[in-house]
Amino acid sequence: MSIAAAGRKQLEWTNVYVPAGARLLSSESLYLASDPFCYPPFSAVVAVPFVWLPMWVSNVVFQLVSFASVILLIRTSWQLTGGGRLPEEGDKFQREIWIAILALLCALRFSSNALAHGQSDLLIGLLLVLGAAALVNGRSALAGICWGLGAAFKGPPLLLALYLVWRREVAATVIMLAVFFAANLLPDAIYHAPGEGFWLTVWFERYFEPLFGRGQLPGIWFGGFKDDQSIAGLVGRWFSTSLTTQDKELVLAWRANAPNPDVLKVIIYGSYGLLAIGSAIVMWPPFRQLKSRFDRASVVDRSERFHRSVYEVAISLCLVPLVSPMSSRSHFCVLLLPAMCLARFASDRRDAIARTCLFTAIVISLISSNIPPLKLVHQITLYLGSATATALSLLIGCGWVRWTLKQRSPS
Repeated sequence: MSIAAAGRKQLEWTNVYVPAGARLLSSESLYLASDPFCYPPFSAVVAVPFVWLPMWVSNVVFQLVSFASVILLIRTSWQLTGGGRLPEEGDKFQREIWIAILALLCALRFSSNALAHGQSDLLIGLLLVLGAAALVNGRSALAGICWGLGAAFKGPPLLLALYLVWRREVAATVIMLAVFFAANLLPDAIYHAPGEGFWLTVWFERYFEPLFGRGQLPGIWFGGFKDDQSIAGLVGRWFSTSLTTQDKELVLAWRANAPNPDVLKVIIYGSYGLLAIGSAIVMWPPFRQLKSRFDRASVVDRSERFHRSVYEVAISLCLVPLVSPMSSRSHFCVLLLPAMCLARFASDRRDAIARTCLFTAIVISLISSNIPPLKLVHQITLYLGSATATALSLLIGCGWVRWTLKQRSPS
């Protein structure tokens, strides 16, 4: 990963975020028409300390933060799903190692993509998983803070507020929204947005509000149409374009008979509705008691050594990049937690459906890896929505596990 990152003269962090922080310090407009910075204003505040650093130092520091985020993301996901210190017994040791390997084969490539491109998604993913750990351990206020900060970097994690509402965690929901708005008002303390509004208002009006306008093609949101792995990007790409070759490269060609964008939105919102209904069914009734009150060492079935509500959070983390207006591959780094949930259940319970969903996700992830000799295959899988399919497979698997546990009394 470090070799791949070292080969890049500029990471997206120093090419997009740091210039936005520099404009903020120079009392210039945070959002420019031709600038790739289209994130909530809090991201520019975080980049401000990097403005005074040489570019190579900024890259190194950010890469160290990203490496730490990867390690903690894996470690926290492992602990949340019942993993602990590796046992000394040979058979138990091998089983634990295989659980980790299967989960990493499924989802680590999204973390490597974020690291190679210098994106902030690893830090966001860590905040979301830390929030999940806090929630499971009964610290709902801390969960709201972590999830609010994650959403302040990029908007899609705000969808997790719906899960908090569903769990009737009113205080955590309020804290999460308060942290989101407070963090995104910080840039105005450095340089206030022109007029009577705030930078958050400018971001909302320029980048978010147009998504709901008539005639706006779904899946195009200031990013590559082929790289958008959300449901909106998948539907928009499939129905509006086709693959063609140009100079031995695969490119998208617009279809003359493409459906109206408003028709595509009906398909997309209908898909959202089906996902919401399906998730509500498998997660009903909710496990009310969050804090674990049992001795994990006394539990024979290792799939029961972590609270079952982790599956609910795993389902929610699968949904966030799927229903986002724009999800690149790095956004899917949060799939590490669902992958570890499913890997442990499939290993300990030998459940056929769980195993099928897990191995389907692994096969799709491996086939779609960006290997130079297989560049065309990688581009085709991107067009088909490889990350989308991986997330859907894990979503179905975690939903199935939650369904099988719904009749049992919560721990």
